[in-house]
Amino acid sequence: MKFNDFRVPVEYIVDQYWRKKNLKNNVFFNSAEEITSLPEYPVDIERNPDTKKVEKIIYDKDGILEWSEELLRDWNNKVTRIKVTLPDGEIKYIDLIRDTLGKVLRVEMN
Repeated sequence: MKFNDFRVPVEYIVDQYWRKKNLKNNVFFNSAEEITSLPEYPVDIERNPDTKKVEKIIYDKDGILEWSEELLRDWNNKVTRIKVTLPDGEIKYIDLIRDTLGKVLRVEMN
């Protein structure tokens, strides 16, 4: 993949770092136990059988710290929102704000 602008991939990497850091903070199972890092492997990827597009990514499947990211798409099949389910059952949403051309301008966490 060729990037004409050096800033674009750097911003993407920094945004991913902060997104993961924000998701890792404050995951509690009970008042005495705090988890500060979520496992990223093993990964199970669920695809739509018709479109072959990824619908859900499950990390540490069947493990104690299982968590998932569900990709929510619009009518144009573009990801508009990511639903993150943490091990303690808490659900967070990541909104992808796009421009008129369909490119992601910014990411907001709810």
